[in-house]
Amino acid sequence: MPKLAVDGGKVKIHYEVKGKGKTKVILIIGFSTTYTSWEKQFEYFGDKHGDEFTVCVFDNRGMGTLRVYATFVVCVIINTIHR
Repeated sequence: MPKLAVDGGKVKIHYEVKGKGKTKVILIIGFSTTYTSWEKQFEYFGDKHGDEFTVCVFDNRGMGTLRVYATFVVCVIINTIHR
């Protein structure tokens, strides 16, 4: 499971990427659930259409494999993705 270190390495966010296509897709999960909720979409874009799409899923701060307390704020999530 790859992890991306953010906030000076204090937070490590689990993510997965599938596909090698030109079109990039980032699936952002809602509050109080994990990236695994995107399983069918992740498989569809990343496996079945991986030649067209590169798709990324991740756990938001404080969810899933990331056991760090964090305020759920959309701008924080967007800044994390942007990095």
